[in-house]
Amino acid sequence: MFVPKFKYKIRKVLNLINNFQSHLHFNISWRLVALIVTAGFITTLLLTNIYSSIKDIEKYRILNQERRKLDSLKEENYDLIQKRDFYNSKYYQRLYSREALNMAEPDQEIFYIERRNIYDYDKMTDIGEKIDLQNFKMWWIRLIL
Repeated sequence: MFVPKFKYKIRKVLNLINNFQSHLHFNISWRLVALIVTAGFITTLLLTNIYSSIKDIEKYRILNQERRKLDSLKEENYDLIQKRDFYNSKYYQRLYSREALNMAEPDQEIFYIERRNIYDYDKMTDIGEKIDLQNFKMWWIRLIL
């Protein structure tokens, strides 16, 4: 059913071309028409292929960008795992308990130094002698003697 209808359509188109050709008063070779149609088909295929290649290049660029992100996330994950392992280690727990919680180990002696005056060194002014860095003779004398 399909093939006879297709043949009929082709004959109809060919008759229209022949009628059109007879009105134009020049002969068109069927080989030339076939060549033009084939060239158009090949050109369409090539343009489609070029377009898909350009889209593939864009996808490849995005893929490489995502791979670099994944690698950096893996490195960050590895660093965080190392930090987690360190913070969960016995060494860090002992260090933290000694320094932050003011605890000591069983055989450790703790010394407490009581200060009478508490100095705020940031607010203190310099009352000593000023250092003259340009006096090379004085510095050589101090170094040698």
